[in-house]
Amino acid sequence: MNNVIIAGGGLAGSEAAWQLAECGVAVTLYEMRPARSTPAHKTDRLAELVCSNSLKSNAPGAASWLLKEELRRGGSLLLRLADDHAVPGGAALAAALVIAAVPRSAGSRARSSESAIIGTVQAFALACGALFVSLYGGFLSGLLTSLLFGSFLGISASQVIALLAVAIVAVALLALIARPLFFATVDPDVAAARGVPVRMLSTIFLILLGLAAAEVSQITGALLAPA
Repeated sequence: MNNVIIAGGGLAGSEAAWQLAECGVAVTLYEMRPARSTPAHKTDRLAELVCSNSLKSNAPGAASWLLKEELRRGGSLLLRLADDHAVPGGAALAAALVIAAVPRSAGSRARSSESAIIGTVQAFALACGALFVSLYGGFLSGLLTSLLFGSFLGISASQVIALLAVAIVAVALLALIARPLFFATVDPDVAAARGVPVRMLSTIFLILLGLAAAEVSQITGALLAPA
């Protein structure tokens, strides 16, 4: 068989070259890097992932999952390496828990000051995120609208199950602390004097709020999640 020429050393080109070589076929793989790079690439190596979402969802039933499952059964080298070095999701939930657990000052004046600071930082972070995505020019550049306003069709079946589980836990915990939380909200000073754990209730409520915001952000978008 003649030498097979493959143009491009991305994911598909590298996988095709490796599969042909495994079958004993001579392959010449051409790649423009390092002679010429792009803003999305950071190295001069083959099969570079240019986005954290390059391989997309692993949710069963999704089109991306079906394609990757076929490649896995076909002995794909790149998918085997990707599976070995995959990072579990849930970063948004972890970040929400950490932020909610940060100690806060007591008192109405302190809470008013915190609200102003949080609103300012939130607006600044949202503006920076929109700016960086628009300047990125990679995979995310075409998803700015979805990131800001969400997409009801962008969630998988496993995400719906996770959302349901978080909702059940949040509603159950909220029902347990409803009365003391209402007391602490109406008059925190009197509630604290009566032995109500105001600070603990505030932390629990913020954790529940953070979990809810983290879970619905993909549906509602970054603009509506804080609301």
